[in-house]
Amino acid sequence: MLLDVIKKRKSVRTFSPEPLEEAHRIHLESHLESIGEGPFRHVSRIMDAPAADGNDEGQQIGTYGVIKGQQGYLVGICRPSRESLMDLGYNMQGAALLLSSLGIGTCWLGGTFKRSDIKDYVDLEDDEGIAAVIPYGYPAEKARVIEGLMKKAAGSSKRRAFNELFTVAEEADEGVFECLEAVRLAPSSMNNQPWRAVVDGRGIHLFMALPGRIRVEAGLNMRYLDIGIAMYHLEGVCKESFGCVGWENDERGSQLGGQGTEYVATLKIGKG
Repeated sequence: MLLDVIKKRKSVRTFSPEPLEEAHRIHLESHLESIGEGPFRHVSRIMDAPAADGNDEGQQIGTYGVIKGQQGYLVGICRPSRESLMDLGYNMQGAALLLSSLGIGTCWLGGTFKRSDIKDYVDLEDDEGIAAVIPYGYPAEKARVIEGLMKKAAGSSKRRAFNELFTVAEEADEGVFECLEAVRLAPSSMNNQPWRAVVDGRGIHLFMALPGRIRVEAGLNMRYLDIGIAMYHLEGVCKESFGCVGWENDERGSQLGGQGTEYVATLKIGKG
């Protein structure tokens, strides 16, 4: 069950030097080749880049921290727009959860790495950029002290309460609560948890909480990736629970988010 994988997944920054098993490598390659459109019909490019040689001493991937022992990187490439970023977050999280289901650790890095560290391995069009990177590998048996400090600084162990994020009508199916819990557990940049949702008889209306008075464009870009991650969690668990789901633009539902939010889309749920 997808929710079980979501619950077990955690960010890993210290990896074992053990190379990926051939079966796992093939599984990953097959998944990347099969990636299609996201909810907003953008095709995401996710490339598998090798780790640099000599990474046993730790490789700096920008300001967020040191990643050690990674066996490779998933590199997310898109044209910078609101919906393409959400689709990229959606598809990259699908790949990350596939790796998690195989016992392979991952960690999201978005907007904080040096693109010069990665660009030699990818072929970018003039209007494309690297929006996020996910290092991966088997988790080391013992994490370093610095990893614990980075998690504490990011607040990744703290989650907002369910009722701070979601409003659910009394008549909603009980299965909706598990679907929303999958969203609550999604990873996000600096643990911002920007997702909000209102559930009524029309569906699950998803919103993004906007930053405060100072709206830094990079911060908004990261939030769009985060929303894409949440969309993957919500759609996947709903599909397992209800069978038929689909994203739509719901004009009435878009008015329910309240001040300080931006409407994203509505997930329609159907039985069967």
